Amino acid sequence: MPEPGVPEGVVSRIEIAELARLFGDTRMLSWLKRKLAGTGQNWLDAQQPPGKPFPFPKGTTLKPKEDVTLALPRELIADHEQIGSVLLCNDDAEFALNDKIGVYYVSLKAGMRVSLAKSCEIIVVADDDRPRQFQIMRPITQSTEQDGPANRSQPFRSETNRTSSAAGSRR
Repeated sequence: MPEPGVPEGVVSRIEIAELARLFGDTRMLSWLKRKLAGTGQNWLDAQQPPGKPFPFPKGTTLKPKEDVTLALPRELIADHEQIGSVLLCNDDAEFALNDKIGVYYVSLKAGMRVSLAKSCEIIVVADDDRPRQFQIMRPITQSTEQDGPANRSQPFRSETNRTSSAAGSRR
């Protein structure tokens, strides 16, 4: 039985415990437990009032607890990029561009997930001031030698600098 909040295809702690019960706590299962203990696969509860920008770091997954509409800056997706290469969400999410004000609107039903391939600031859009409830999963960071600081930081820095200057011009 899948553990709530664990993406499909990822071995959950419940599944590990069940395997250990069935096959005994072998060295392999101990290694797998240690490996998963540091993955940060836990959802965090958060709330955000409408109309106030908040940071959405690259790779973070956002899951609303209620239907919600998010506004993302037009600059997030360059003309030569496909929307799906930057905006990762459920197929039935509604997506619209308001080119007049330079904003993409993404409407999500409760439980849908959205993640971005670039960092930016987003805004909850609503007719009232009531904070909207979300669950957030931080990006999974790998601590292998292959994925050292030089490899991790190069693409992140260039995207962050470009996004930050665009974000500053909107204020």
